[in-house]
Amino acid sequence: MFGVGIDREPDHLEHLGYANGWDKTPEIVHECREKGHLGYAGNVGRCLTEYGCEVCGYKYLVDSSD
Repeated sequence: MFGVGIDREPDHLEHLGYANGWDKTPEIVHECREKGHLGYAGNVGRCLTEYGCEVCGYKYLVDSSD
């Protein structure tokens, strides 16, 4: 679903925080997926990945460390 390694500058997007801390997935993410948007994913640090969609205007982080 997400394009990996796309070089983008997503600083203008609404930051939804860390997905690891969500009680539930934000509605904007559900709506984006329902629309079939490709989105992006990129490594921003050790064990830290940023996901987002420039069309819908959001980004969030996932920390995969222990």
